Amino acid sequence: MGQPGTHRRRLLLTAALLLFVLLWAYETDRLFERDAPGSLSCAVYKENINSLYRLIPNATAPETRCQRTPPRCGPTGLLFNPAGMQTYYYRSQCYHDLAVSTLDAAFCAEVSERRSLLFDGSYYSVQACLAKIRQLHADRAAPRVDPAAVARIDDLTAAFDQDQHLSVTLTFSPDLPVYGAYAIATTAHLHTHSTGTAQGSQVTLALNANHPAITRDLRYARLLPVGNEVLQLTPELGNPAALTYRVDTGQLAEYLQRAGERGFRLSVRLQFLESAAGALADPALPRDAYISEKVMRITTQAAAPRQHGT
Repeated sequence: MGQPGTHRRRLLLTAALLLFVLLWAYETDRLFERDAPGSLSCAVYKENINSLYRLIPNATAPETRCQRTPPRCGPTGLLFNPAGMQTYYYRSQCYHDLAVSTLDAAFCAEVSERRSLLFDGSYYSVQACLAKIRQLHADRAAPRVDPAAVARIDDLTAAFDQDQHLSVTLTFSPDLPVYGAYAIATTAHLHTHSTGTAQGSQVTLALNANHPAITRDLRYARLLPVGNEVLQLTPELGNPAALTYRVDTGQLAEYLQRAGERGFRLSVRLQFLESAAGALADPALPRDAYISEKVMRITTQAAAPRQHGT
């Protein structure tokens, strides 16, 4: 007879293996997978995921396309996807996109969240879909802002301090700009020389801004910001408005040292998103009408960097 310890280890190993199989089956819908009448099979759909026109002609009506999509079929374990999109069903994605494109909340009833113990699939759900449609309707009904009234970067200065932190100072125009949310993007552009090449290559680094008025806010993703950092411009910043913030230069210093460079181009872009009263940019105008940018050249040993703007 075997030793009690060996028998117990085998039981634990069998239980762990069974638990793993059940978890895998649950996460991949193997426990519930079935083909709905009128829809394609999941296996066939995935096999042709990059050429669906072979299964569903391009001229197919959007609602019919969603109906033919298998209901419990989709990717999972997408760890590097945005929040809420790590697991989902292709059919739910189809109906969600149809609801957004038509602004018809009735299609949200067909959006099913893919449940998971390990991954977040909340982006494609009935509640998220309805909230998206409500937001889109509210955006359409919101008042509009004249692009001449929004804050624009009038002047840009920047310099390294004694601790080698880069401080960036912006002044805005007009004197009384529209207060509210603005996307702000601070980037460094470097020219690196590759071995054996004459021209080298361009490297663009995002520099994270550090200021109480600047946060990462996903609420404005629908407004296509120039970056994911949002500046809450308020009257407390001054009149005319001015802002001084620091940026993280750890990665920048590494690139400069590796490339043997002593300078880079600093770019700051500002895009109006939403006023404090909820007014938005006019969708009939070009997006660039609400964006301003300044660029300056910085050298690590220069006392007065040159500046130019666009």
